[in-house]
Amino acid sequence: MSTMRNLPTTCKAQPTKQSGLSLIELMISLTIGVVLLIGITSLIVQQSNSRDELEKSSRQIENGRYAMQILYDAIQHAGFYGTFVPPLNAIYTTNDPCGNFTLNKDWDATNAVTSPVSIPMPIMGYTEATAPTLACLQNYLPGTSVLVTHHVDTVDTLNFKGNALEPGILPSAADGITSYLQISHCPTETAASPFKLAITNLNLTKRDCSAPAKILKYLVRIYYISSCNICAPSDNVPTLKMIENPMNLSPGQQPNPVPLVEGIEKMHFDYGLDTDIATGDGFPDVYVTDVDAAVANGLVSNLNNTVAKAWSDVMAIRINLLARNLDQTTGYTDTKTYCLTGTATPCPANRLVPAQNDQYKRHLYTQVARVVNAIGRRALK
Repeated sequence: MSTMRNLPTTCKAQPTKQSGLSLIELMISLTIGVVLLIGITSLIVQQSNSRDELEKSSRQIENGRYAMQILYDAIQHAGFYGTFVPPLNAIYTTNDPCGNFTLNKDWDATNAVTSPVSIPMPIMGYTEATAPTLACLQNYLPGTSVLVTHHVDTVDTLNFKGNALEPGILPSAADGITSYLQISHCPTETAASPFKLAITNLNLTKRDCSAPAKILKYLVRIYYISSCNICAPSDNVPTLKMIENPMNLSPGQQPNPVPLVEGIEKMHFDYGLDTDIATGDGFPDVYVTDVDAAVANGLVSNLNNTVAKAWSDVMAIRINLLARNLDQTTGYTDTKTYCLTGTATPCPANRLVPAQNDQYKRHLYTQVARVVNAIGRRALK
């Protein structure tokens, strides 16, 4: 007889499916998400701020470099008059650069046979004390210096003739508005009329005493700091500006300043004087911040105690520029002081820029430029 054995049975529990989230789990997940979102947002903001600051710094560096290059080139071009080499006994004039052309006798060869010719100073500077006397400066920023240069155009008046480079244009191309410098090469007229600076009636001749001599566009340029770039209404952005040929304006007419570089807040110059009159080596022996004052106070020897003589002895100029960002930097305070001269220690009060305690970042630029045309003429002594 067989017997039936009861086998044990096992019941496996079926896994239960998740049907929702508990409140605690939901709060934890939300917290993690918020933390990640805050971190990513903070990173994006920091990167954006860093990019903005890098852009501000790059713009400031480029503005300072470009302004320095403009002034450097202007100083090197000063006194360039094409083929005309001023005689050693020439009388240098220091007339108001804002004066009307018909009244400003900077170039005068009226008595060239018996008297020295008169020509303008190649380069002149005005300090913060004398610059306000220049009537043609619009929106001039007080406390800054001004630089004035005289030369002929170095680009537009170069024309090729055959295989040779001949400077100038024909008198027939004169526009009747622009001032031109014409140099005579005719042996019979150079004694009485070595040059002519005029708008019309340019009738000097070449070496053959027949063909008309070329004319060169004459440029008087005034570089100064304006309190604004766009001035109506004022945006309060200090800007390096240039006025060209104010002497060609009609009486009462105001010039149209050309904005060159934004963010240039201060501009001053140190003038290197060659006081070695006996040797005339063309190297600066002393630097001064104010040539007129140096003469008046007897601070520089061998200058014959005349301002015109002193300015003709300027062989180099140290350019001092203070550039600032166009926009403020949040959380930054400018507590620095800046000295815009290298002539004295401690820094003179009129060249010291105190801490502004604002949110603009600033940088000081300094470079020495040689007055090459004045130096070259010293070699003729």
